[in-house]
Amino acid sequence: MFQTEPDTLVSKVFKARHFPHVNYLGSKLGHNPSFVWWSIFSGKLVMRHGARWRVGSGYGIPILGEPWLGDGSSIPLLNPTAT
Repeated sequence: MFQTEPDTLVSKVFKARHFPHVNYLGSKLGHNPSFVWWSIFSGKLVMRHGARWRVGSGYGIPILGEPWLGDGSSIPLLNPTAT
């Protein structure tokens, strides 16, 4: 919201309080942040680590060998011809 809707009241308030000299992506957590700012800031960290990645068709996604899937042995293989 801070990037896409900078003219909203909430964007202006947060910018004035937490990142007056940079944009949202360049902001810092700061000293003694409120729970709300800490939560919003944490969302930025998630976004920077790939939460915006678009899957599309999924054709080019490397599945096997990815750490969140282990060795791939638990992935059920689907047989579209089986009934």
